[in-house]
Amino acid sequence: MTLRQNVALPLALVSPDNVAASTRAEEMLDAVGLDGRGDGYARDLSGGELQRVAIARALVHRPALILADEPTGNLDPETAARVLSLFADAVRGNGAAGVMVTHSDASAAIADRVLTLGAEGLVERRGA
Repeated sequence: MTLRQNVALPLALVSPDNVAASTRAEEMLDAVGLDGRGDGYARDLSGGELQRVAIARALVHRPALILADEPTGNLDPETAARVLSLFADAVRGNGAAGVMVTHSDASAAIADRVLTLGAEGLVERRGA
C-alpha cells in the first residue's frame, strides 16, 4: 500500500468514496509534515516518519476517542509540536476525548488535566 492508501484505510472501511478518502489522507499527511509523499511506501521511511503516518491514520477519521502512548517519542521538537497541535485540534475541535501517556512535559502541557504516576499512585498535577 502507498502511504495515502495506508492513511485512508480507516475511511475506506466505512465509506466507498475513495476520492474523499484519498483527499482526506493527503490532508493528514500534509498535517504531519509528509507533504507530497502519498505515493511513497513505508519501507522508504525513517522511524519518525513511520510514526507520523500512524498518527495521520489514527486521526484521519476524526475519532471520538484518542488514546496515545508517547505520540511524540521519536519526533524532533518541531514535528512534535506539530503533532501535539493536531491532537489538541482533534480533541477540542472535534469534541473528542483524549488520553495521552507521556514522559514529556511539553506534551503534557497541552492537556486540560494532568495526572502523574508515582509511588503514591495517580496524583493530579495542579496548575497544569
